[in-house]
Amino acid sequence: FEQRPYAHDLLSHPFIQKVPSDTSSLKEQLVQLTSSMERKVSEPDVTTKHGHFKSNRKSRRDIPNTTENLALLEVLDEATIVDQLCTRYA
Repeated sequence: FEQRPYAHDLLSHPFIQKVPSDTSSLKEQLVQLTSSMERKVSEPDVTTKHGHFKSNRKSRRDIPNTTENLALLEVLDEATIVDQLCTRYA
């Protein structure tokens, strides 16, 4: 944390020094690249409201069977907790 460079150190870095003062050509190149990309809109993975899953949704996916309160697990060891968290957030 204490070894992070200061702003003046970053501004004197060769990568930053190579950026031209007029960046309009770079903006045009980025616009051309992004306009040629395929635009893809996808459904959200999980739909929630106030921290709870919404039910009766057409786009509803199977919710993994996990225990909300990990303290209520029958076996409370590191492997079980890691497995529950991986299942929940995978």
